[in-house]
Amino acid sequence: MRNDYDVVVIGARCAGSPLAMRLAQAGVRVLLIDRMTLGDDTLNGFLIKPAGVARLQAWGLLDAVLASGTPPVRSVRMVLGAMPVERNIVGNDVCPILAPRRFVLDRILVDSAASAGAELCVQTALDHLSIDNGRVVGARLLDRQGVAHDIRGRIVVGADGRGSKVARQAGARMQRADGSTSIAYWSYWTGITDTAATVRLGVGSAAGAAPTNEGEWIVWVQVPLERAANFRLDPGGEYLRILGETPVVSDVLAGARQVARMYGMLSLPNFYRVSMGSGWVLAGDAGHHKDPLVARGISDAFRDADLLATALITGLGATECELSRQLEAYSAARDAATTSVYEANLALSRLDWSMPQLGSLVARQMEAEAAADAAFAVSRPMLRPTAAEIVSCSANA
Repeated sequence: MRNDYDVVVIGARCAGSPLAMRLAQAGVRVLLIDRMTLGDDTLNGFLIKPAGVARLQAWGLLDAVLASGTPPVRSVRMVLGAMPVERNIVGNDVCPILAPRRFVLDRILVDSAASAGAELCVQTALDHLSIDNGRVVGARLLDRQGVAHDIRGRIVVGADGRGSKVARQAGARMQRADGSTSIAYWSYWTGITDTAATVRLGVGSAAGAAPTNEGEWIVWVQVPLERAANFRLDPGGEYLRILGETPVVSDVLAGARQVARMYGMLSLPNFYRVSMGSGWVLAGDAGHHKDPLVARGISDAFRDADLLATALITGLGATECELSRQLEAYSAARDAATTSVYEANLALSRLDWSMPQLGSLVARQMEAEAAADAAFAVSRPMLRPTAAEIVSCSANA
């Protein structure tokens, strides 16, 4: 490591690595660190919706993801109660849905950053931010041997997830905090012969399945937070019980077998943090996190990487006042792009609605996602069910 960089990015995942790639491509001196090793799996989201896939394509990384064996999903079955609404993702200019394992996706992203010229240090952790007269001016980092390195940086980026240490040390206050509404458990299965990804929303639970790498499918369930005690007592049994009682999803699993241990997320907070300050800025889940029910996390992280890269490339070559203005504009654009989706997802993720309510909530969420994607589109969006179809399906469930 050198001693001085334009940008120090803490966290080399779905927000940090693409950001470092974009900055390095523009000639910015950038250091990218992560406390884990390359190729480690993470307990994070996995589904990439077409808007996120379009960004992979724009960055020249989609072919690498597909070459890894990640199957493109071009048919999605949404089930409300027991009534399915199925849509095919058609057209050569429409990106599919992908569900790559994170050790596959994250390695591709971090390699792209290093290839672009970002300096990469793994098994390296943030010890503390360096602050001078109220401004973040760098960081003390600890390498894999525990040796400290004092690094200067004009901007330190916290791309270190929902429990962000950068946010905590920079004093980033919560703009909004709605707590956790649900818990999620998942595992991996083989022997599924279906070709459509399936998402089922019912009263009191949600479940779904999507194909991932090596012929496996990721199969998940979500339940309201108050049912966490049942999972703590018997996570495997509760997981299988919900899948067995879930119409359509249980049919998809007929003849399949579970081939991995259970994974669980019991803390899924919904929040916005103030995402920029003097010498620091947040990206991805560090600045804004929502329940994973509608699977926007990776796509949102990619969007943040693009927005923040543009702001930094413009601002770093200007005055401190202009740099601050660019970061404020980035934060405002992030909020504008996510607020409607956040509100709709928050209502859905409580999983406490009746079937008549569900149709309206899903229609609202679909419309919010479509508007958010249109505002930052890099390709034609997927064909979604109409609000009328969703409401009708729910009414008949």
